[in-house]
Amino acid sequence: MSVDAVARPFETEAFMLRSCMRCTTLFAPDTWVCPTCDGDLEWVPSTGRGRVVSWTHLDPATASASARRSAGELEPMTIAIVELDEGPWIYAAIEGSASGHDCARARVVFLREPLVGRFPAFVLS
Repeated sequence: MSVDAVARPFETEAFMLRSCMRCTTLFAPDTWVCPTCDGDLEWVPSTGRGRVVSWTHLDPATASASARRSAGELEPMTIAIVELDEGPWIYAAIEGSASGHDCARARVVFLREPLVGRFPAFVLS
């Protein structure tokens, strides 16, 4: 696997998780050693499906003046904690018209397109 896929595993064709080579427990991409058995981890593809555990809509236009100055030209976005069907929880951006919906427990699917930003992108399914 390329160095880029290791650095940003959500920019690959499938959403990648970490799997312990010793006990096979699955972890979020930002985990580097199994906390249970101290085993090494390898990259494995996931289904890219899950459900929203918690979410918030961020709108820079409603932030304080000092926060807007430090944020620059940010677009409104929905950030969520997603529980993947395989078990791990991850931080994610919810693309599309999520801001007008109650996202709690909504089903989501990984958006397999090149991403801009810090979080992998999912869409409501």
